[in-house]
Amino acid sequence: MKNINISFSSPKSYLLILIIILILIPISSSTFSQSKTQKLDLMPYPQKIEIKEGKFRLTADFTIAIKGSGNERIYKSASRTLRRIANRTGLFLSQDFITHSDETDTCDLIISCLKPGRVILGEDESYSLNVTENKIYINAPKNG
Repeated sequence: MKNINISFSSPKSYLLILIIILILIPISSSTFSQSKTQKLDLMPYPQKIEIKEGKFRLTADFTIAIKGSGNERIYKSASRTLRRIANRTGLFLSQDFITHSDETDTCDLIISCLKPGRVILGEDESYSLNVTENKIYINAPKNG
């Protein structure tokens, strides 16, 4: 390991170095914080992301509905998601599981799919996710 010795010839050098450090710290921290906001844990990862202002607040009244031609697999998956949200947040959610009769626009998360997906290689997994302050929309040409 090499030793590095830095010596300053005058007190002005200390002041200059201190000023440079104080200028660089806010710039580097804002750069790192911007990169953190762009990191989203989504799968499959979207080709395009547009982040807007606002937040969706999760409450105990959170509900999920499936619109379209989803098969039983999507209802079971959405029910597991609902239970996982309850377990991770500690909220006692009012909806226990998702059924065909839950197809209503009054729900907080609306999953729309045109036709059921199949578990095969090369299946279209495209989707769009839109989060507003009042609702979450997931639109998929195929899902389930």
